[in-house]
Amino acid sequence: LLPLVRSRAFLLVCLLSLGCTIIRETFNIWTPVYLRDYLGYSMSNAARMSAIFPGVGAVSVLATGWLSDRLGVNGRSLILIVGLGATAAALLVLTTMRSSSSGSLLPLLAIGTIAFCLLGPYSYLAGAFALDFGGKQAGAASSGIIDGVGYLGAVVAGDSVARVSVSFGWQGVFETLAFVSVLSALGAGCLYFLGAKAAATGQHLP
Repeated sequence: LLPLVRSRAFLLVCLLSLGCTIIRETFNIWTPVYLRDYLGYSMSNAARMSAIFPGVGAVSVLATGWLSDRLGVNGRSLILIVGLGATAAALLVLTTMRSSSSGSLLPLLAIGTIAFCLLGPYSYLAGAFALDFGGKQAGAASSGIIDGVGYLGAVVAGDSVARVSVSFGWQGVFETLAFVSVLSALGAGCLYFLGAKAAATGQHLP
């Protein structure tokens, strides 16, 4: 395990897993509540519409997997940068939504955009990236560490998001998530440059 914990690129992937899981789990947990209490959907409609997030995410995982195979190993970092940047933009769109806007399709479109831009790239972290770092000897351990760090973000998404929504409203929640997404995009940028440097010298990721 020492080569993993000494790797700057591996630690970056763990931090990316943390940030992306905070955003993902916030929408998995709180989308029905947001649609019902803030936008004014009925309970049944809120539950049905919340399926947009995992549904679009399934399409995203397939699409970004196909794209990654064609862009090569460092292409995954590039997709992460673009995806997290677009996620931040869609989150900022949600900050402009006003309550009782159940007739508007814009919030649902923004949620679907977040799912598409986030969940596909997110799937790389404990999958393809874990195998890149762990190889045949430590692939499962690498995946477990990345996922384990990520699920600390699930804890934040449960308790802390509830506290932020009470204190600052849903706009505060989405602004905070946009900030997390921007930081994650910067981390993905660092990962991209580490990968490009390693590829130029013919070495593994540092």
